Amino acid sequence: MEQPLKQIRQTIATFICDELSVDIEEIDPEMNLGAYGLGSAAAVTLIGILEDTYELTLSPVLIFDYPSIDALSTTIYEQILTENQ
Repeated sequence: MEQPLKQIRQTIATFICDELSVDIEEIDPEMNLGAYGLGSAAAVTLIGILEDTYELTLSPVLIFDYPSIDALSTTIYEQILTENQ
């Protein structure tokens, strides 16, 4: 379980760093993504990246329901497990 979950977290953290010019050292996986300045347009882009990367269909409001890297990555990982059963 740890490796895929870690990869999802890394995908999200990398997006935050690249899109919002945040240093990786500043990323707190439990912090609300809005605190980094993640707006609606960037959230939709991130959902698209996650859908493409992990071959999923995700709700565009998923980030607002699970607003931290830890919460979002865990939810996506659980969806992967569910779809692969």
